[in-house]
Amino acid sequence: MRDRKWAAAAAVVVAMISFDAAAATGPRVGPKESWSEMQKYEYHIGQLSAALGMCSHFDLSTRLKTLADLTPYGRQGWQSLQAFDDIRGARCGSYADSAKDILEDADKLRHYLSEQYGCSGSGCAGEEGDEASNAACRPEVDDYLASLAIKQDDIQNVRVVSRVPGANNRFNGNASHHAWVRLASCSGWLIIELTKGCYPQQSFTRGDCAIEGVSSY
Repeated sequence: MRDRKWAAAAAVVVAMISFDAAAATGPRVGPKESWSEMQKYEYHIGQLSAALGMCSHFDLSTRLKTLADLTPYGRQGWQSLQAFDDIRGARCGSYADSAKDILEDADKLRHYLSEQYGCSGSGCAGEEGDEASNAACRPEVDDYLASLAIKQDDIQNVRVVSRVPGANNRFNGNASHHAWVRLASCSGWLIIELTKGCYPQQSFTRGDCAIEGVSSY
């Protein structure tokens, strides 16, 4: 499986970036231990992009950042090195080689991350939504979630994205609201499409999330 290949490569990138982050001027950085190997890999793609910028490998840095921007973990990785002003040691050549290896799978990675997070351009719809308890359609979303085979403590957060007239909001058909639900038990999203009147039209999952009675894409 491709995702297993990428996850295995994460250990190499993690070790490289962590070594120089500790040696450089700035705070100690790194992914959360609770993240999956793939999420850590995405984080370090962002870090590698930032590191290559400091190494003056601007083309490789830019190409990696287009991938990192497709995932919230990649964006966190890129941001984590913004407090640094240089990279110490003779590591820039190794970083460039790692970037070239990653970019060999750029198209597949781009497809994977777009499907995983529903991202377009530099943002992920689920990360941009309203997490407030009084967000649009939130009572209807909560009622719908209660009807599914999901344990309450598995729901990490719910973010509602509403259609803006005249804007490209990645909406299809008559849907006026999307609820993006992050679950603790999987990597991906449960997405609920709702009408203008907050009636749930359909739901589906992305990533490796699987819920009984819900389609997966």
